[in-house]
This record gives sequence, C-alpha cells and structure tokens, in this order.
Amino acid sequence: MKRAYLLGAMLCALTMMPACKSTLQTISPSLITPIPEGIDFKELENFWEVIDILSYEEMNDHQRDLVDLLEEDDVMMHFYSPSCSWYCGGIIDTVVSSACKMADEHGSYEGINTHDWDINTAWVTNSQNHGLGESVTYTFPGDCPRITTVCILNGFTRNTHEWADYSRAKKIKVYYDGEPYAILELQDTRDEQDFEVGLLGYFDKDHPQQWTLTFEILEVYPGRKYQNTAITELYFDGVDVH
Repeated sequence: MKRAYLLGAMLCALTMMPACKSTLQTISPSLITPIPEGIDFKELENFWEVIDILSYEEMNDHQRDLVDLLEEDDVMMHFYSPSCSWYCGGIIDTVVSSACKMADEHGSYEGINTHDWDINTAWVTNSQNHGLGESVTYTFPGDCPRITTVCILNGFTRNTHEWADYSRAKKIKVYYDGEPYAILELQDTRDEQDFEVGLLGYFDKDHPQQWTLTFEILEVYPGRKYQNTAITELYFDGVDVH
C-alpha cells in the first residue's frame, strides 16, 4: 500500500512539473517590411549594368527612380544594393532541402533558392501534404559571424498571383545544431518578416566544427491552387561584422 502511494505521488509530481521545460519559445515577427508594388524584378537583376555606364545625371526619370528605390527601400536594398550588411563577413557553406518540387520549364525549386538573392525563384516543396515536415538546412563554418535575426519572404513572392496560388508557411520549427530551438509564427503576407532569434553561432576561428540551422514546416496557409508550399527567401542579419 505504501509503495502504491509513493508511486502515485511521484506520478502526480511529474505531471505537475512546469511545462516550460519542454515547450519551445514561440517567436513572432519583430518587423514587417512591405515589398514595393509594381516592380519588375527581372529589370533590377541587370540594372547595375546601367549604373556602371551612366551617372545619375545621365539617367532618365525611370532609371533615377530605380536608383532611389535601391538606396531607400529596406527590402530592395537587401537584394539589389551592394550596401554593407551581415553578409560582408557572413558565410554559408551549404543550403539543402529535404525535398522539393521537380524542376520544369520555369526552372528549379530547390532549397538553395531560399538564399540566392532572387525574388523570381523559390524553394517549393512537393505537393504531398502541403510540404508539412519538409525542411531546409543551412550549414555554417565555426568562424561565421553570429546570427541574431532571421528574415523571410514567405510564399512565392515574385507576383501576387503565384503568392496566392501556392501554400505559405504558417509555423516553422527551428533546429539549432540539430536540437529544437524555437517556433517561428509567420503572418500570411508577401512582405519581409524579421524574427529576432537570440544569439546563434560561435564566431570562433578555432571552432573546428560546422554548425547548422534547420527550418521545418509545421503548419501552412493553404494555397488557392496548389498544395506545394513555397518560401522565396530566408536569410540573416547579425553581429561580429565591421
């Protein structure tokens, strides 16, 4: 009887332990930055060839507007401007997805597309189960500057039609060096979403091992046409640079 009582007390104590020990932190966007509407992203890809040839005074009004956009808009500055950022020192060795939609006449849909600085491409999962459980993994060298912010363009961002047609991530589980770390709660928007994730990495030239961040799709906003889930870009900001 005494043994049964003690066992019951132990089980009761275990069930009453604080849940926080097994609960991951949930992180919402700290900043949402709109993508400018009506932009021809293909034109911007080659626009620096124009800048190399013409001075600002020699440009027409449209070209000057594009220069102003690249210098003033936060999102466009990330993708099409050579301004300083974490990437002046940040290094990523590989970007690999668990699965993706098969390539077609429009191009590939591999995980590396989340880090190619091209709004016209995206990582697109296969069509089974909205891509739930699929992931993309980034591998960093030990001396890579540390990361504090994850920036995401959710869905197929290049135009409003494809953004609505494909599914978008609603919740993403982050693994830091293979261990569950946090849940990112994304809003259903084409705009850039920034998540403050703490201080990740080592920034140690003597650290012998690579380290990883994995982003796993947990929940989605269903697309109106396709089950495939798309993420256009996933990149970083941080410290230890300049």
